[in-house]
Amino acid sequence: MKLIKQIFSIIIIISISSCSNSGKKANLISFKDPVEYNNYIVDIQRDVAMKLLFFGETMGNSEDGEFIKNEGYKLLKHINKKISELKRLDKFRGESYLKDAAIEQLMFYRSVVINEYRELVEIIIETNEMADELDDDKYDEYAQRLVKTLENLDRKEAILDDKILQIQIRFANENYMELQ
Repeated sequence: MKLIKQIFSIIIIISISSCSNSGKKANLISFKDPVEYNNYIVDIQRDVAMKLLFFGETMGNSEDGEFIKNEGYKLLKHINKKISELKRLDKFRGESYLKDAAIEQLMFYRSVVINEYRELVEIIIETNEMADELDDDKYDEYAQRLVKTLENLDRKEAILDDKILQIQIRFANENYMELQ
């Protein structure tokens, strides 16, 4: 009887683990066509880029600090959702370097929203709250902080963009595709 219970327990454990593994595989997004795989990734990158641009415009056009913060939280949530979508993307012909590069890019953008954008929002809020009290020196200090932060972001993003472009070229060449 003890042996039967052990065998039954083993069967249950195997059944449960195979169900959970098949569930993970079922949640994967797969493509057989390299163009569709590439376009799926590019669509996610483009979507996040548009949201980032919109948020940048919001930061530049709004004087309402709470509104800007809320839009930043929405952006962060959106980026996290898109990272999750990319993580569910299956390898293409055993390779994941294109997907991994896109995830790295979105992780960079997430970091930007968490760190640099937060600093930019704080500068904007401070300058808006103290606009009447700011002398030229203090205003210049805020402007220099803004410019320095944006220049650092541009430099980091340029390096990442170049890396991603090289990876996209590699993927295109390996799959006989033309980049547009």
